Amino acid sequence: MEGAMTAQEMLKGLWRRRKLVLSVFALVFAVGVAVVGLTPSQWRATSVVRIQPQRPSVELVLANNTVPAEERMKTVRQELFARPLLETLVGEMSLFPEDRQKKGMAAAVEETRAMLDVKVEGETAFELTVSGPEPEVVAAIANRLPQLYAEQALAERAEQAQRAAALFDEEIARLGKLVEEQEKRVADFKLAHLGELPEQLEPNMRALERLTAAQTARIEARRELLRRAAELIQARADLGTELGQMRRRELELATNLVTARSQWTEDHPEVERLKREIASARAKREAAEQRLEDPSGEGYLRSQVASLDAEIASLEQQAQQYRQRIDNTARWAQQLSELTRDYEATKAKLQSLQSRKVEAEVSRELEAKARAGLFRVLSAADVPASPFKPNRATGILVALLLALGAGALAGIFLELQDDSVRRLEQARALSLPVLALVPDIPAGGRVRH
Repeated sequence: MEGAMTAQEMLKGLWRRRKLVLSVFALVFAVGVAVVGLTPSQWRATSVVRIQPQRPSVELVLANNTVPAEERMKTVRQELFARPLLETLVGEMSLFPEDRQKKGMAAAVEETRAMLDVKVEGETAFELTVSGPEPEVVAAIANRLPQLYAEQALAERAEQAQRAAALFDEEIARLGKLVEEQEKRVADFKLAHLGELPEQLEPNMRALERLTAAQTARIEARRELLRRAAELIQARADLGTELGQMRRRELELATNLVTARSQWTEDHPEVERLKREIASARAKREAAEQRLEDPSGEGYLRSQVASLDAEIASLEQQAQQYRQRIDNTARWAQQLSELTRDYEATKAKLQSLQSRKVEAEVSRELEAKARAGLFRVLSAADVPASPFKPNRATGILVALLLALGAGALAGIFLELQDDSVRRLEQARALSLPVLALVPDIPAGGRVRH
């Protein structure tokens, strides 16, 4: 059939083929209703969970084993979909027993993962939606999975805390042993160079000053003794001349006395005078001889000089020792500084680790007390009252529209394929002579003339 079809002609064509249109409509509608009716119902349950900010606050103690809630929210979907967590859920709730028996745990995990949908709400909350064919099961999964997630997260935190404590203990033990070794090296070094250490420099300099002053004093005393010895030697030389004169004078007086006694008696005045002069001369001679034998004389002075020489030598030896100590101090100072620096650095690191360990233990105790409130369920999942799909009323309506469209398309298609001449314009377009004209005879009517 050529030419465009008008709406009226289309309606007439559909009417002429109403049986076919109704058959196609009925068939499509029946199939649509069957599909809608046989599609299993899907139920949906949703729970909302909030991850509390970390406790205790970092202002109180250093958190060595905690992950901020904001960071955990970035991976909450991956953690909820993780296979170990879903395997625990499947085993605990006995989900998909047939799949597990035929295809294994991996198939059951994939089926469970397909039921889940996670949506992050804000910075510290997430929404878990579970879809499935059984309302009680989806509600149970929506409530149990966040609990398993919380238990796993808390177990991970506890394990991290335990590992941190073990690492602290191991490192503290290692540093403690190292501190003992370095402390022993410092002590051995100080013992080996006792008296030549930097902290002993000032006492050594003061001792050297005292020795130098004592040595100077003894040198001056020795110089004075030598001066006195020189004077004594000169005096002895002078005294020796005088003593000889005294002896000669005493001898002359004795000779005169002998001569006088040969001439006079003992009581003669001349004899008496000579006796007195002899006694006086003898007394002077003896006094001079005693002065020559005085212990404070030259021998004594020389012994004192020798004693001072010994003291000066001893002081010089001691001073030389202190000078050597002072000279060695600069050489040992660098080595002792390196040993002390390493020891102090290791000791400071050990003290820091001990402090951090105490803070970690306090943090762990406070976290254990606050663990119950770490994951808070803002909205628990209830057993859904009605399925969220399929929407059977909408499905039937869609089936109805599809059936109507299919019937109409079938009728129009057949009408377009029909080559029957139904209009005068179509007949004229054939360029054939008209043999007869058959009037339009309505069904059950009369022929019009």
